[in-house]
Amino acid sequence: MLHSRWHAMQTRCNNLNSKVAKNYGCRGIECRFTSCEEYVAWVMEHLPHPTYRGVDIDRADNNGHYEPGNLRLVSRRVNNSNKRTTHLIEYRGIKLPVRHAWDLMKTDNPSFPFDKEYTSKLLYRGASADDLLHGAIRVGGRKSTTSSTPDPDIVSLYPARL
Repeated sequence: MLHSRWHAMQTRCNNLNSKVAKNYGCRGIECRFTSCEEYVAWVMEHLPHPTYRGVDIDRADNNGHYEPGNLRLVSRRVNNSNKRTTHLIEYRGIKLPVRHAWDLMKTDNPSFPFDKEYTSKLLYRGASADDLLHGAIRVGGRKSTTSSTPDPDIVSLYPARL
């Protein structure tokens, strides 16, 4: 499994005729592992996982290279939020993807009344997290009716509130 990920990484970075090269090699993103064996050994030592199924190996810094120190194991949801086109907001003094905001807001405020989709919709439209948390946004009929709990994979990406 790790070998196929290595080859896909090489294609993205080195085959400028690849469909996705514009997002990788053409942007200067490099694979800085000297061989597939070096990559596999590093991943197995620093990012251990029983099977590597159900997780992605993601670049923590989306503008950084595939190299030791810039790789992490994440869920597909987290990986899909690590894009140049991701809309960011500020919450807790840090910038984070709109799609992660609800998980943190609900963790910090268990009685937060809005569901994930509605929270994202308001944030995309320009509301701030503080507006939502402190009642500056008053709307009727869109309270959360689900018992959704925050995604621990998302929450773990951000430092706990002091």
